Amino acid sequence: MANNLYPSFVQIKYHSAYGNHAMTLPTLRWNADELGDPGTFDTHDGMGIAADTMIEALAATLLPFYPDTVIFDGYTIFNAPVLSTPLVFNPVYAASLALEGTDATPDGVDKAVQYTIGYRTTLFGRSQIVLLDKPAGNTWGNVTTPDAATLALTAEFTAATNGWAGRDNGRPFTFTNISISLNKRLRRKYGMV
Repeated sequence: MANNLYPSFVQIKYHSAYGNHAMTLPTLRWNADELGDPGTFDTHDGMGIAADTMIEALAATLLPFYPDTVIFDGYTIFNAPVLSTPLVFNPVYAASLALEGTDATPDGVDKAVQYTIGYRTTLFGRSQIVLLDKPAGNTWGNVTTPDAATLALTAEFTAATNGWAGRDNGRPFTFTNISISLNKRLRRKYGMV
């Protein structure tokens, strides 16, 4: 089923000095034997990976994008046991992270900034990671040359040994661009308009 979160997805929760945010990332199928088990994700190389290992490794590559005022609080795994209409996703596992951003020299405005990192999947779909309240680095618009932090994130997010996916269930494969803008919804929420 194209263009949806089926069969599973991860929601990573974090907060900045301005508000709480949640990042939703599609995955391949989540599997577990019992309640309270973080389980495993199917992977693009067919080997499988421990869910907590995969999520914590990605979270670690997100830390350099933020100063220590941004905290990655935790994550929840959601799973749809069957393909149905409408899709019903159940929260199946949650854990805390309590990880601080590691950018010691943040540059530019951060309040209500939306930093979208785009990828093309192996099935020619789109995949993206959206970072909110990320320092803009005095750059706006479209960026096509990834920096070191983006390269590290890309290596983790696109690895065949992981189960991250686009909404087409294809593996995120090729970095396309970064789009840096102000998020209108956050501007209203923060009273900036």
